[in-house]
Amino acid sequence: MAKRVRSLVYVFVYIAAYFAAQVAALSLRPLSDTVICYINGMKSFSELWEYFLNELSFQDRSSMFVLVMAMIISVLLMWAVIAVRKIKLKTYFKIGRVTAAEVVAAPLYAYGLSVVAFIIVSLPQLSGFLSEYAQSIGAAARGDALTSLVTVCLLAPVFEEFIFRGIIFGELSKNWSFIAANIIQAVIFGAMHLNVIQGLYAALIGVVLGMIYRRSKNLALPMMVHVCFNTINTFSGVYLASAGLEIYFLVGGAVALAAAFLLTGRKK
Repeated sequence: MAKRVRSLVYVFVYIAAYFAAQVAALSLRPLSDTVICYINGMKSFSELWEYFLNELSFQDRSSMFVLVMAMIISVLLMWAVIAVRKIKLKTYFKIGRVTAAEVVAAPLYAYGLSVVAFIIVSLPQLSGFLSEYAQSIGAAARGDALTSLVTVCLLAPVFEEFIFRGIIFGELSKNWSFIAANIIQAVIFGAMHLNVIQGLYAALIGVVLGMIYRRSKNLALPMMVHVCFNTINTFSGVYLASAGLEIYFLVGGAVALAAAFLLTGRKK
């Protein structure tokens, strides 16, 4: 029991580090705004840099800076805690090469989970929370397509998998059963989204991502699934909404999940 409680305490410490990083990054926003104003006068030396300077809005660039800084600070704080405990990072999770079958399975998992998420969003019992959900999603997807692609579809999911299926799940797995550790990390993952609807489907998806990680023994696969999920829901949300709860939509999601499950057999 003492070991389980200790694991929960360290999970709380990692979560505190996560929130501390958000606060620290936001406090650096005036600095980021100053830097962006300065580089606006610099001569661009590549097409990407020119796009960053000339096409992205000031707010997009500032938001991207804050997100990157929050990730860096979070990782540094958690690494510091792990270093003080004299634990090797590789004891928390494993990242390796992915197979061709896993590359194919990732978007299938993502599509199936997108259907699950849309079913939850469509539940009449949750209609009272739709306004809050729409505001949250709108804030996350606001801005240039490149900004959304880099932040929402790439950086955020990779970072979240590192934190939740990596550090937090890894810490819990030391002293808790797989089922308990998986449920706890998923509930925390859902709660971090700070709105009821997204929190519910994020928690459910967190459980599935934990199961995917256990089967593959490779954090790269849930990272890929999460990237695909965010990409689908960022750029194809209108299509998913128009599909409604049509039978082909539901069957397609079920078939996608089943196919992905078969493609990613459990590794020993």
